[in-house]
Amino acid sequence: MSDGDNTTYEYVICPYCGSLDFEEIRNGVPKKTKKEKNVPPVQYPQSVSQFDPADLVQHSWKGKKIGDRQYAKANQNYGWDFKDQFTDATLNALEKGAVTVDRYVFELKGKIVSMQKVKKGD
Repeated sequence: MSDGDNTTYEYVICPYCGSLDFEEIRNGVPKKTKKEKNVPPVQYPQSVSQFDPADLVQHSWKGKKIGDRQYAKANQNYGWDFKDQFTDATLNALEKGAVTVDRYVFELKGKIVSMQKVKKGD
C-alpha cells in the first residue's frame, strides 16, 4: 500500500441467504469485488397483491410423520405445513393459485400449504 492510499473493506450479510458480500472502498469509491446475486424470479398468480416470498422460501417445512404430532424435516424436493403457519397475505396469494419462487412451486391444498421443487424439463 502506497502513501495516501486509503483502502477499507466493508461487508454485508444477506438477510435471506446469510452469505457475506465483501466490498472494497478505495479512496472513498466503492469497488465491487464480488458479483451481486440476482433476486430469484417470482411468478405471482394473476390479480395477486404483493406478499413477502420469504414467508415461503425461509419457512421450516415438515416432512413425513415420525410420531404423534412429530414430523421429520422436509427434504429439498417436497415439504408441507399447516396453513395457520403463514401470513394472511401469503394465504391470499395461494388461494388464487400456485406461486412459483425460484425453483419451487407453493400451493394451498385445503388446510395444508405444500412446497415442491420444479422438476427439470417442466
